[in-house]
Amino acid sequence: MQIRRITEKDFTSSKWSGGQTDELLILPAGASYKDRNFNMRLSSASVELEKSNFTSLPGVTRFICPLDNNLKLFHYTNSTKGSKDSASNAEILAELKPFEVFKFSGDMPIVSEGRCRDFNLMLKGSCDGFMESWNTEQEAGKEFSVRKNSLFWIFSYNASGRLLIEDENSSTENIGLDKMQLITLEGLYGKIKLKAGLNSGESKNLLYGLCYFC
Repeated sequence: MQIRRITEKDFTSSKWSGGQTDELLILPAGASYKDRNFNMRLSSASVELEKSNFTSLPGVTRFICPLDNNLKLFHYTNSTKGSKDSASNAEILAELKPFEVFKFSGDMPIVSEGRCRDFNLMLKGSCDGFMESWNTEQEAGKEFSVRKNSLFWIFSYNASGRLLIEDENSSTENIGLDKMQLITLEGLYGKIKLKAGLNSGESKNLLYGLCYFC
């Protein structure tokens, strides 16, 4: 099992039309979001404008999750009239509370409403996977199956503590987790059990996911 910790000092920051994006991980190594030659990308962005237009990303499957405030997503259809400068003339696609995850196609014309920090997973080409939220106070643990050639990841925005990961051979890893930290694990296979012990007085919410590389 190969473990990698990615902290704020490792993030790559850039400006977008609505704020700042911190890129946590992009694969394959050496890939560029600008060149659109990535298979997967994890990032966290600040949405500093009340209303923002999402970049069109054909061929990309996207997952988005607000971390600290509510976020509304509006979708434009052929029947929608008016300018795309605001969300007032579009259909509501989703109304997300913090740590609610929404999946959508990257070529869908979308406007967001609400200032927040969000977390994003992008998948492209032969890469498949998912992103989910985990309230560790409501669910003590998670169990799932991992295929070969997979990358497991878990992200903490404002929680710290310990993670216990056990594979089907009863091999365990006890991993420390800090705020604004991404942990990736490679070499997992089969049935996996995941438990978290987060510090009292802090958030009990985490994000995690799997990416499958064909």
